[in-house]
Amino acid sequence: MTQKAHNSLDSSQHGRLLGYARVSTISQNLDVQLRALTDAGVPAELVFTDKISGTQAERPGLAALMAEAREGDTLVLYSLDRLGRSLVHMVTTIDELIRRGVALRSLTDTIDTTTSAGRFQLNVFVAMAEYQRALIVERVQDGLEAARARGVQLGRKSPITPEQVRAIHRLHRAGLSHYKIHRRVGVSKGAVGRVLRGEIKSLAHVSLELPEDEIDVWDAEALAATHNDPAPRGDR
Repeated sequence: MTQKAHNSLDSSQHGRLLGYARVSTISQNLDVQLRALTDAGVPAELVFTDKISGTQAERPGLAALMAEAREGDTLVLYSLDRLGRSLVHMVTTIDELIRRGVALRSLTDTIDTTTSAGRFQLNVFVAMAEYQRALIVERVQDGLEAARARGVQLGRKSPITPEQVRAIHRLHRAGLSHYKIHRRVGVSKGAVGRVLRGEIKSLAHVSLELPEDEIDVWDAEALAATHNDPAPRGDR
């Protein structure tokens, strides 16, 4: 009995053989992968393909495969890296397949989860992927802590200027409502509240003391004009 016939017989006893092949660009072809899958006994009508970079989140061929796969099936791949757009994504997809009772066979990686040795190999592979993910998280966290120690302001820069921050606090101390402050200073009511509560981290360094070279137009002219602004009912 040929190897291909043996694989087909094995499929009929334990479920279907499904295949997935991917290349990164339209100009590349799938011939090598498709030939390998066919030689492994995967029916042509059960081979799913994508011609798209592995970094792209949307892959219709893989999505169709995941929708088709059911318990007892075996997914055959030319290599494991065809399956995921990153190591972490690949492991997540493998976990999902195993959870649904779908076996995995990688032709070039010689991993076959229908065997004890194959399951052991995959467990080692997944453990290494988890270790790599933990290292990445740790390095990112270390980088953030080092940046904070150097005084780097992390996160999106606030469009609110230091002058507006000082104006908001002075007008608030003068007894004006959030509505009147937002009308005069030119920021949203929500931003007025966040500034007063100190919730905008990128503005935490702003001194509320008026610099000598900053003209104070808020305590007199703006305050007088603000008292004449109409305010919604209940906000006066």
